[in-house]
Amino acid sequence: MMKKFFFILSFSRSGSTTLGQKLNNHSDIDVINESWIFNLLGVLKWEKLSPLRQKYILNQLNKGQKSITNIQANEIKDDTISVEHFFQAIFPTVSNFIGEKTPTNLFYYPYLKAQFISAKFLFLKRHPLAICSSYFSRWYSSTYDDKFIIETVDVIKAYFNKFESIEEKDEILQLKYEDLVCDSKLWLTAIAEHIDSEFEESMLTESEVKLFENSKDEKHHQDSHKSLNTSHVEKHKSVFTPLQLQELSYLLRKEINALGYSVEEITPNSRLLRLEKRIDLKRSPVSLFYKTKVRLIKTKLSYLKFILEQGFR
Repeated sequence: MMKKFFFILSFSRSGSTTLGQKLNNHSDIDVINESWIFNLLGVLKWEKLSPLRQKYILNQLNKGQKSITNIQANEIKDDTISVEHFFQAIFPTVSNFIGEKTPTNLFYYPYLKAQFISAKFLFLKRHPLAICSSYFSRWYSSTYDDKFIIETVDVIKAYFNKFESIEEKDEILQLKYEDLVCDSKLWLTAIAEHIDSEFEESMLTESEVKLFENSKDEKHHQDSHKSLNTSHVEKHKSVFTPLQLQELSYLLRKEINALGYSVEEITPNSRLLRLEKRIDLKRSPVSLFYKTKVRLIKTKLSYLKFILEQGFR
């Protein structure tokens, strides 16, 4: 049987780790946890990987505190290969269904679709206010100020706009985190069928292995290995005050509504209008174009530096 690939697209902090844990309980599914490989390849848009390109990617992936793959640069063969072939080589598995979950994959959907022709895609939604709550506690020390509001709303809008730009949404299985934990068997069955596999009861049980085990990020995913439950569904309502919930709801009203959640109509005050203007400036076409170009230039310079270093060895 040929390996079948699938990708979990999602917002950051939307429950994809929890979903990945449940899928990994399946006897023939292996979800690669946040490899970040496509964060690099998606910028460079490489379709074929020469030995030098392969070594560069491995060098970048293994720079962190914990290596992403056990494959070393000296194991690279003198062959130019496809991205799919390279991915299989650096993440070997006996499972026939191979998934990958890095939240930023959403930004490289066209690239992924082109490199993995037969791959299936899932899009995991979550209430934007729940995502705000997770950002609030993890990255902003539970400090509710303009910096938190502007940066968090900006990130959520970036993910949302990227998904909205996808034309063939009917090919992507869309599901809400809230539905996944409330009606787990139904949705895990739907996911299994979508990727051409079959549901197993083990997918509903607590996971023996944590995706972030022995990682500095483990504390931020403490419950993801447990059996699916609704304990986090309404948590944002106890994290933020009613006024804070209103403010965030106003700034994210379009996203909340479009993702299928209810939002009350709010009349903005001068502060909210000022914040919205600052967020719009961050998301202006000129600003986004500049950020994209700067990132591309930095990545290409990184590759050039790597080439020069190889020449002096």
